[in-house]
Amino acid sequence: MTKSPHREYAGFFQFLASTAGLIFILIWSIIPTSYESENPSDESSNCLRSVLHTLLDLLPQRHWIVTIECIVLMGMLAIYLGILTYNEDVLTVPLHDISTITDRKAKLAKPNTYEEFIKKYAFSETSGVLDLPVTDVCKMLYETTNGKDLQNPPN
Repeated sequence: MTKSPHREYAGFFQFLASTAGLIFILIWSIIPTSYESENPSDESSNCLRSVLHTLLDLLPQRHWIVTIECIVLMGMLAIYLGILTYNEDVLTVPLHDISTITDRKAKLAKPNTYEEFIKKYAFSETSGVLDLPVTDVCKMLYETTNGKDLQNPPN
């Protein structure tokens, strides 16, 4: 299966077009409004000035470019904040939900007794296929029996 370079060409063209558009907007905003000189020297420069004058008359006024850029930037900010609040409010599960601890695909290690859990799973690495029950892990980490810490492995 060969990959077509179409997407690479399209991306490169988008890069060139956006760069050319940005350069055009910058140059257009820098060109002074009084681009006609007081003493035109020859007819070719007058022709060039008239073509330039016609082209600049086709473009919108300069303050509209700044206004449109500000509207686009504020729209991007509003969309970003909207997506952020949607992710926080709608897509994030509440803390009391069981899916914050485990999911439907979990394969729990189910030892018969607590001692079997400590001997088989507590102080050895997991096989990568089993999930340890949270209740047993919390019991081992935070509970002591007869003043003896359960984190020390039995010999």
